[in-house]
This record gives sequence, structure tokens and C-alpha cells, in this order.
Amino acid sequence: MDIESSNGLASKAANALSPTRTRMGVLVVALILGVLFVVLVVSFAETDSIRVDPNLPPSVAALMNTNVLPCTDFYEYACGGWLANTSLPPDRSSYARSFTAIQDQNDVLIRSILDEKWPLVSELFDSCMNTTILDMLGAAPLRPDLDAIRATKTKDELLALIGALSMKSPTNFLFPAYIDVDEQRGQTMVLHVEQGPSGTHDVRSLLHGVVGGITLPDRDDYVNATRFAKLDVPYRSMITKLMTLAGWPEPKSAADVVVPFETKIAQAMVPKAALRNPQATYNPMSNISGTFPSMDRVFRGAKILLDDTTRVIVATPAFFQAAEALVTQTPLDDLQTVVAFQLVLATSGGLAASFRNATFDFFGKTLFGLQTMRPRHQQCTDKVNAHLGELMARYGFDHVGLLSGELLHGAYDYPVVLDRGDYFGNVQVLAQMDHMRAISLLNTTVDKTKWSMHAHAVNAYYNPTFNQIVFPAGILQPPFFDADADAAMNYGAIGMVIGYCSSLRRNFNGDGLLKPWWSNDTAAAFEDKAKCMVDQYAQMPVYGNDHTTLLGMVNGELTLGETIADVGGLAVAFQAYAVRMKKASLNGKTYVRIPTWYGSYDALCRDPQVDVVYVGTLHTHHHPHTMLALSHNKHVLVEKPMALNRRDAADMVSLAKAKGLFLMEAMWTRFFPAIQHVRSLLADGVIGDVHAVHADMGFAFPSSADRIWKRDLGGGGLLDIGTLTRLQRSPSSCSFFIDCQGIYPLAFVSMVFPDEAPINVHTVGSLSDDGVDVFAVVTLQYSRHRYGTIQYSCLADFREEVTILGSKGRLVIDAPAHTPTRVRLDRGSDVETVEFPLPTPAPSSSAFNFGGSVGLSYEAAAVGKAIRIDHATECAEYPLSESLFLAGLMDTIRRDLGVVYDADLTPSYL
Repeated sequence: MDIESSNGLASKAANALSPTRTRMGVLVVALILGVLFVVLVVSFAETDSIRVDPNLPPSVAALMNTNVLPCTDFYEYACGGWLANTSLPPDRSSYARSFTAIQDQNDVLIRSILDEKWPLVSELFDSCMNTTILDMLGAAPLRPDLDAIRATKTKDELLALIGALSMKSPTNFLFPAYIDVDEQRGQTMVLHVEQGPSGTHDVRSLLHGVVGGITLPDRDDYVNATRFAKLDVPYRSMITKLMTLAGWPEPKSAADVVVPFETKIAQAMVPKAALRNPQATYNPMSNISGTFPSMDRVFRGAKILLDDTTRVIVATPAFFQAAEALVTQTPLDDLQTVVAFQLVLATSGGLAASFRNATFDFFGKTLFGLQTMRPRHQQCTDKVNAHLGELMARYGFDHVGLLSGELLHGAYDYPVVLDRGDYFGNVQVLAQMDHMRAISLLNTTVDKTKWSMHAHAVNAYYNPTFNQIVFPAGILQPPFFDADADAAMNYGAIGMVIGYCSSLRRNFNGDGLLKPWWSNDTAAAFEDKAKCMVDQYAQMPVYGNDHTTLLGMVNGELTLGETIADVGGLAVAFQAYAVRMKKASLNGKTYVRIPTWYGSYDALCRDPQVDVVYVGTLHTHHHPHTMLALSHNKHVLVEKPMALNRRDAADMVSLAKAKGLFLMEAMWTRFFPAIQHVRSLLADGVIGDVHAVHADMGFAFPSSADRIWKRDLGGGGLLDIGTLTRLQRSPSSCSFFIDCQGIYPLAFVSMVFPDEAPINVHTVGSLSDDGVDVFAVVTLQYSRHRYGTIQYSCLADFREEVTILGSKGRLVIDAPAHTPTRVRLDRGSDVETVEFPLPTPAPSSSAFNFGGSVGLSYEAAAVGKAIRIDHATECAEYPLSESLFLAGLMDTIRRDLGVVYDADLTPSYL
């Protein structure tokens, strides 16, 4: 049962059916627990008096209103007692005894977990709670993006920028997109685009948002003149407030641009009831750039790169044709205003209180009848759930003691670093991470082990393409399920959810493919019976808060899917209960390619189809995993550092040479064209005799970054940070770059002074309490008055550039030097700068991308050539001898600092 608030203006968008074919959240009608079976113990006399079984649980009886005949108003009869004794909280538009109450309980648990300061979730929560900083910043976080919008000179530029903005903010301008299974092929994840809500709230969402192109909750809020008339003035007022706060030029005229544009978008939308047919919304298309060029430009801006053969499922082609025409017809400056408003609105929750108040006044008060905002800590808890729900669930299981320690390093699966003082930036970082993860799924094989909800979600869903129903742990709590409750109560509550019978199943066969399997006669009979339910619900009035103002009638066509599912679930639950009680019998009658997976690394290395193994595990595992792969005759590319010490690295090299296998430490920087250029200039003596090399790398890491600070994980600035991927936002773009230290600066010195050992190494640094190096300054003295200096730190951000000084000038590898694209040659008055742009990135299947990551293709090409064409066992750009030299040099530096790993104390494998 639930309580809802309406002031005559609120749309029913919260439970609106989406055209999504592969996700159906169970939005069950929240019945009184066991009310299904109350009818078994109720009898009626001729006087219409009611007799209720005295053995009915008091918790159930207290919810009822037995003064009302069930045949007159069953809802009031079953729920009237609870309704009379429950008030709607001032910060809620609805409250359900089932879903909402359990979620409130979960929120208390989540808050206690947040108080334990787990990695990432606590940073996000704390930054959200720091409203002092948000208010101080005002509109400043938005200005770079707003300036970028105003700076676009063509619609093509603007559309590409829209794509880029959609990667990091919850706005989608014209349409949402997501990656999901191809319903008729069943094995491959493809791109889907829709006119409205995507229905997916997990990693697969690409262009985020609620409803593409419109701000009001429903298309009917625009096309229904009566409804729009009530919203027009307050909506325009909000637009003006937000655009004024954002500092947009001529903010008072923005509404005159935004409202007509969104109205045209809404008019082009297909009504929601028509989107219930999965066959009608399955429209595979290719050549998107030719058919929908605006869509293609947005995709490219969002790094979703399609060619003319890429398969895209378009739910409503007619809508997108109309949207294309609208974009063509609308002047550039008007489009800029629309995009700017939608960006401001979408990001307002991460801005100052003035922005948040403006949006609440309209959405909270005008649309949904709220009296107050939810408390800030509850808002921030919701944000943590929205952005880091899976990680929150992992921590939750640890909190209640259900997971062992080795399974609790969940934060390591999130390649981001969050700032407790930058909530706006944190949300952008997480949005972009999710976006890139979604892109990585494009054209991959479907993974049926993935859920679409977090473990603590108070919901459930049916997935027709997997032929699967899923019940997260979150819903398996009272009042839905209680192991100590009477069986009738559990069957009537969670049993109804389990029996939830979607009418979509008729369109999907046993393999989950979109292939209707009913006969024509069966389909006709179904439609006839369904019409009865449509007509029944169409007679149900909807009243306002005063219980007398008629707001309208229920749309029976729109609710049909949920109606059938709920009634069917109720019937199935009753039949199951009858079987249990032996009062009735129930007779019922009661095939896709999957990715290759391995139960162990040993099984992977034994697979004859595997030629090369890339080892990118924790540093403490580089040595054993490389030895395992080599022992099974696999070529190996092992991430930096090759091993924790030179002895273990020598083991690896020795085994690789004995077996004639390729082995290389993945020093990808060596393969960038910029580095090849530097080496060529040095070889040609352009700057004369080289006297010195200066290189640095440093980043301020949080205390929660275990791989940095834990000695048993090979932590410390020299090794661990030298290879750890830490994602930072580039100040000049929305891209990411890798932060690494230690080994990179050493490799630059080794490159400048090849095949030469220093005659003296002097190290100054400090250790953490756990015995890992926090920072160090290292001077490498070479013969003939030459030297190299490196410095690295886990406590401060360094510029990260390399300077090579010679007798005739100097070379500078500009930051970030580990992914170099620019080299400066300075010979006094003669300064020459050479740019080496990164190649155009192709669609990636990696879990995430970062700034310059496409440069990995240089290394990949070199390794492929060495193995396939040259039949070589190492690459000349970074030979094994250099890896061994640097491993020994790092041993020396660690010894000077006093850093000792467990691997230093164990015997060699060989």
C-alpha cells in the first residue's frame, strides 16, 4: 500500500512504462501482507456484516478497515487502517509500507557504512555534504562547459560537444542511449537509442538523463493544453532563475527558446502506451551517419564511434526523423540556449543552494507537492547509491560479516580518485567512468551473470532476453519476506513478486529471442481478455489531495503490462500456497554462446587458443603469474614493474629465453612517436653532449589507496605508484590520464644514458609507518660529469615533464611525459616545437579509457610485429637487458631507503 501526494499538477512519470524490452522492474501493487489470504477467513452474513478470523495476526488486522465491505472498496478494506494512521512525510510525494519503508531501513544501514569511511563512497558522500564549498563556488564549476557551448561556431561543433557533455553529466539533449542485448540475435551487446527513459540504471547507460529532449516528466505535460497551462508560468520562471544564476546572456528570454523547442520534441514523441509492443520498438538500422547525422555527431562527441555497418536498435525512427528536422530548422544560438539550460538543470544538484532551491521550487513543490527537501544526508546517500551502488553493496556485505577479506577490495575495480572537496567534479568523474565502461560492452558477447540492479535494491525484475527473474537481497526483508512469518504472509507478499507474470513473455521464446511463439488464436484470445482489464482500469478515477478534485481517469492501456503482471503474480502465488497447504493441485508444464571463461589462471594458460598473456595483476603477482604463463609456453607482456626485485625479474627472463618465448615489461611510453623523435635527436647530436636529465612524477594520493600505502601489496612511490593506474581529470578537457611515478623517471634517464650504469646513486626520501617509500629524490652520477635527477612523491602533484640538457641546447618532453605528444627543442633563440597527435581512437572493449590510452596501440603494434612477423623474443625499443638494469637500480634505491618486500626474503623460483 502506498500514500501519494498530488496537487493537480504532478505527472505520473515516476512509474511510467518505458519502451525498454529487456528490463522490467517489478512495481507491484503494495498489498497488505497476507491480504490475499484474508478472503479465506472472512465470511458475510445476509446483513453484510463481516466476520474476520480472530486468529488473524494483529500486525495484519491493524492495517485493515473492517468497517468497509471488501466488495465495495477492497483497497480501503485491506489498507484503510494503515492509511488512517500514517501521514505523508513533508519531503515525500508517496510512501509505501513495503518499498519505501524497507528503503528507509536500508538507508540507515548505508549511512552507518558511510560513517566507516570506506574508500570512494565516503569521499563522494563527504563532498556531497560539503555545501559550504558548493555555495562558495556558485556557478563556477559550470562556466567552462557553458563557455564551450557559447564558443561553438557550427551545429556540428555543438552536437559533438553535446556528446562530450553527456559523458560526464546527467543530460542527454535529444535522446538516451544504452548498450544491451540484440533481442533477435541474442548473443551480442549492441547500441540502443530511445526517445525517452532508457530504463537501464546501471553501467550500460551511455547518454544519461530521464527523458530525452524534454524537461517536464511526460510528453502529455506539453501536448495536453490543460496540463501545460498549469505548468507554463512556473516552468518558465524556473528557466529564468537558473539561467540568471548561471550567468547566461539574456536569461529572461531563454524560456521563450526552451519551451517551444521542448514542446516540438514532445509532439514528435510516440505515446507511451504504443511503446509497450517490443516488436514495434525493435528497428535495427545501420548507416546512422547517413540516416540520422545529428545523432551520429553526438555519438562521436561521446566517443561512440560507429561505421556504416554498425547495428543500432532504434526504438522510434519517426521521432528521430522529426528531431533531425528540428535540429536543422533551429538556429544555432537557440540550440546553444537549449543545451545550456538542460546542462544547468541536470547539474544543479551539484551546485550552490540557489540552484538547488530553484529546481526544488518547481519540481518538488509545483510538480510533486512536496513541502520540504529531503535532508541533505539522505540526498547524499541517494547519490552514493546512484553512482557507487555496487561498491556500496560490497561494503554492506562486509558490514554484516558475509564476505571474507580477500573479496573486499571493491574500490580497486573503480579506476577513479575522488576529492572530498569537489562534489561536482566527482560526479563528472563517475559519470564518465560509467560511460566508458558502457562503451566497452559494445559488440561484446552477452554476460548473463550481470545484474541490472544492486544487491541492496528494494525491487526485482524480469528479463525476457535472459528468460530470467532476479530478486536482489534488498527486497527479501519484511514486510515482503520474513523467515519467521506465517507462510501465507510470505506467499501473499514476496510470492506475488516471484509470480509477477509479464505479458511481454509472449514475444520472447525460450532462448530469450524476440520471436513471438503464441498462435494467432491464442494472441486474439489474450487481446480480448486484456481489453476487459483495460476497460476496468479506465473506469478508475484519480483524485487530488483533497480526495474530491478529479484529476482524471487511469490510462488502462498504459498500465496494462503492470496490471496483468500483478494480477497474474497474485494468482500464481495463491496457487503455490494452495499446493503447499494441499488444498489444491497445480499442474504445470513446465538455448546462447557465452564468453570464454576460466576457473583459474592455470586453466587460462593451458588453453591452446591463447597465444599471448598480458599480466596486469597486483605487483606481488607479476612474478608468479608470468612464470606460470611462460611455463605453459605463452608469450608474455607484463605490466610495470616486471617484478618486485631484480632476482625475480631475472627468473622471468631466464625462463623466457630458455623456452624461446617473447617477454617484455610493458613500458608503453617507449613506443610513442614523440619518444622515437627524441631518441633520433639525441643520436644525431642535435643538442650536443648530454650533461643532465631531470624527470619527476608525483600525485597526492588519499590514505585509503591501499595499493599505494601497503607494503604487502608492493606499495610505495617507486614501484607501486610507478605502475598504478590513477585517473585524473585533465584540466583542459574531459579526458583522463594515467598517473604513475618512480619507474617512469628512471626509464627516461636510462633512455638518455643507454647501456651505462651510474657510478654513484644518492637517495633521499622517507617511509610510511608501513615501511613503503612516500617520496624520494634520487641523483644518478655518471662518468664525465654527467648526471640524472628524478623525484617522485605520493603526497604532492608534480608537473611531470622531462628536461634533457646538452652543450648546444635542451630537449623538453612536455607533460604528461608518460604519454608524450609534444617535444620542444630549445637552442637559445631557436625554439622548435613538434607535435605528435594521438591516433584517432577506435571503439574500445576495455573496462575504461583514460587520456592518451589510445597510445597503447603503439606498444600493441610493436609487440604484435615482434611476435608474428619478426619472430623475436623481445622489442628493441625496450629490451630485457634494460628491464633487468632498472630492476637492479630500483633495488639499490629501495635499499638506500630501507624498503623491504616479502619477496626479497624468499628464495628464487629457479
